[in-house]
Formats: sequence, C-alpha cells, structure tokens
Amino acid sequence: MQFEANAGQTADQVKFLSRGPGYTLFLTPTEAILSLRSGRKETRETSMTALRMALVDANPQPQGEGLDELPGTVNYFLGADPKQWRVGIRTFGKIKFSQVYPGVDLVYYGNQKQVEYDFIVAANADPHRIALQFSGAERLEVDEQGGLVAHVAGGAVRWHKPFAYQNTETGRQEIAVNFVLKKSGQVVFQIAAYDAGKPLIIDPVLVYATYLGGGGDDYVSGVGIDSSGGVYVMGDTSSLNFPTTNAFRPAPLGSNDVFVAKFNSNGTALIYSTYLGGNGDDYAGGIAVDASGNAYLAGQTGSTNFPTTS
Repeated sequence: MQFEANAGQTADQVKFLSRGPGYTLFLTPTEAILSLRSGRKETRETSMTALRMALVDANPQPQGEGLDELPGTVNYFLGADPKQWRVGIRTFGKIKFSQVYPGVDLVYYGNQKQVEYDFIVAANADPHRIALQFSGAERLEVDEQGGLVAHVAGGAVRWHKPFAYQNTETGRQEIAVNFVLKKSGQVVFQIAAYDAGKPLIIDPVLVYATYLGGGGDDYVSGVGIDSSGGVYVMGDTSSLNFPTTNAFRPAPLGSNDVFVAKFNSNGTALIYSTYLGGNGDDYAGGIAVDASGNAYLAGQTGSTNFPTTS
C-alpha cells in the first residue's frame, strides 16, 4: 500500500492520497475521506459513496509528512497540455500528522492491504481529547466483538476492536480500550488505567499477527470469530509439516489437503489444528462459526476416501 503526496492531482486541502481496488483515501490535516466505488458488472453501472472521519476540536493545521519513502513514483499525464501533467510524485509507506491534539500524533499506514491509523499519545498527554465524527454513513454501531461498523450504501466499513499498548522495560504491555459511540454520533475511546508517564499507542485495527503454515504452499480462504474472541482459520495446504495439535488428522493424505485451526483470543496459542482430506486434492471454500464455537466448513474434494460420518 502506498500514499501519494498531493502535487496538484486532487483538491488543494488534500495533503496525501492512496488508491486501492474500489476505493480512494484522501487525507487532509483534520479528516480522512474514504471514497468507495461499487457497481454491477452486468449493467456496468457504478456509484460512489464518501465516508468521512473528522477529528473533533482538533488542531486545524497539524504538520503532515510522509514517512518510509518508497522507490516508486506516480505520474499523471492528463490532457494535451504538458503544463497540467504531474510527474515524479513521491510515494510513502506511512503518513504522520503531528500534534493533531496536544501531545497526540496520528499515523496512517497500510497493513495486509487494510488502512490502519495509530494515535500516538505522548507521556502526560490526554488521550480523552481524541474524538471522531463520521459522516456519510447511514448508521454507526459498535458490534458484539467491539468493532466499529459504518453502514454505507451497498455495504459496510469496519474497524476491528481497538488495541492499545505501552512499551515497558519488560516488553509490550496491553491496555484495555474500547470504542464508545456517544449520543451525538461521535466516537471516542474508553481507556483503562495506564502509566501516564509513558507514551500510549492506540491502534483501532491490528490485534495480533502471526505466521501459520509449513514448508509447502498454504492458502487461507476463510476466517471466523466466536463470541469469546477465538479465531478460526480455514484454508488448504501442500505442506507436509503444517503445525497440528489436538488434531482429527495429524498428517496429510493427499498432495493438497484442507486445514482448519483455532487460535485463542490473543493469538498466543493454537487450541487445535488439523488436516482434513483424503487421497485426492481437497480445497477449502469457506467457514462459519456458531455461538457455541462449532466450526462449519465448505469446500470441494477429489478424494474417494474423504472422511464422512452419519
């Protein structure tokens, strides 16, 4: 994911922008604007929806800068007049707006093709000053998992339950934090007690990340989450050493088998992980999880001895 500096290719108030499949993200000093494109292939009709996230009572002119400059540049050759062309535009992996609130910086970046943003709260600064105002959504809600959902025309935009932490002498210390939707429509962070003498980082997307796989090719096709935050991952693998535990089938039978694995809520342990398949090739389709933590899988198989029961 990359961010372009605005060199005249968009409106003046925009400082940086990022383009992706079906969306463009515009960053101004006080607002992030997500322009979503949807359409119907059969009619070739497209529509645009703009979701705006504004910082409430924030510094109107924070200093914005690009970080982690990327090797590529962007060129716009639009129209016949070379004076209107924009060439050699620098690109960055991160964008930082400093002092959006007193002692609070805001950093945007991409993670696994998702847009993330971190509020970095300096020691002795007040994180309760942070407030977000959304416009362009038909409805806002905080879901059962603690995520923020903005319902827009044709779908929804979601932010996972926020994650906050401090770096200490003994390692990263997690701080409990939640989205709170106020009657005014503003969204704020409810933060548990923490050491105000150290910086605090609030990340509304990434809870944890980990590798899962073996020595072959591993592909994820679905993820499910239960009511306690357990994460279920389904896919297919050609690895002979895919990690298994509490397994229905601890070893593969074919050249390509399905796998299903469950992590605990903070990603530090595999509750179970197993191969599933037969003597042919088996491919994962999708996964669903019910309220009791049962995983339901769908896929396809070329095996004549795929395990069946009842």
